[in-house]
Amino acid sequence: MISKGLHICWLFSVSAVLIFRVFLDVMKLQIMRRAIGVLVLLLTGVSLQAHGELDKRIKEITVKILQDPDNTSLFLSRGELYCQHEDYELSIKDFKVCEERGYISDRLNLNFAKSYRLYKDYDLADQYADLILSEQPNHVLALKSKAKSAFAQAKYEQSAALFNEVINHVDVTHTDNYIEAANALESCGTNDCLRSALEVIENGIQDLGELMVFLDKGVNISLRRKDFETAHQYQNKIIENAQRKERKYFQKALLYKEQGKTEEAQQMFQNSLVELESLPNRIKQNRASIKLKNQIQDQLSTFQ
Repeated sequence: MISKGLHICWLFSVSAVLIFRVFLDVMKLQIMRRAIGVLVLLLTGVSLQAHGELDKRIKEITVKILQDPDNTSLFLSRGELYCQHEDYELSIKDFKVCEERGYISDRLNLNFAKSYRLYKDYDLADQYADLILSEQPNHVLALKSKAKSAFAQAKYEQSAALFNEVINHVDVTHTDNYIEAANALESCGTNDCLRSALEVIENGIQDLGELMVFLDKGVNISLRRKDFETAHQYQNKIIENAQRKERKYFQKALLYKEQGKTEEAQQMFQNSLVELESLPNRIKQNRASIKLKNQIQDQLSTFQ
C-alpha cells in the first residue's frame, strides 16, 4: 500500500511539473506575441497616423455614396482621397465612374493624369494632360504634369523644357518651378545641361531674389562642373545672406580644401570657429554645435 501511494504521489508530482512547464511555455508565448504586437505598432505607427485621417474621410464619403450613389462629385472627391492614400487603382476606378457618367472637366483630367503617372502608366497620364493642352496649350498644371511624367521616365531635357514653359506661363512665379527645372537638367548630367541648369538658377535669382535654395543649388551644380570659382561666388553670397555664418564658413573651407588651397581653408575653418564661439552659450552647448566644433577641430588638426 505504501509503495502504491508513493507511486501515485510521484505520478502527481511529475504531472504537476509538466503542467507547470506547459503553463510557463504558454505564458512565454503570450509575452512574445504581445512584444511582437507592440513592435509592429511602433514600426507602423507613423504610417497609421499618416493615413488615419484619410481612412476616416474615405469611409465618410463612402457612406455618402451609399446614400446618394448618383452623386458624381462624391466619386471625384473619393478618388482624390484614394490618390492621396496611394491607392491609385481605386482612385482611377472612381475617376472612371465620373468619366462614364459624362462628367468632363480639367480637374478630372488632371486627377487622371496624376493617378496614372503615380501608377507608372505614363502614356495614359500624358494623354489626359494632352486633353487639356489641346484646347489650352499654356495650361500650367497640365504642362507641369507632363514635365513630371517626363522626369519619371528619365527624359530630363524634355522635362526641363516643360518646366521652363511652366515658368514662362505661370501668373505668379514660384521657387519650386525653377528648382524642378534645374533638377531635371542636373539629372541630365551633360556639361551643356549643367550650364543650362545654372542659367535657370540665375533666372530664379533675378525673378525672386538671392534665396538660399537657389544659392545652395548653384554651389552644387558648380561643383559638379568642377567650376570652383563660380561655386565660391555662390558660397560668398550664402555667407552674406546668412544670419548665422558658422556652417557657411565651414562649407567654404571644405571648398578650398577640395581645391588644395590649405591656407585659405585653414582661415575659413578659423572663421567658422570664431562665429561658433560668438554664439550664446545655450546654442554653443547644443549637440549640433558641439558636433560642428569637433568637425572644425578635426579638420584643423589635419594641417598640423
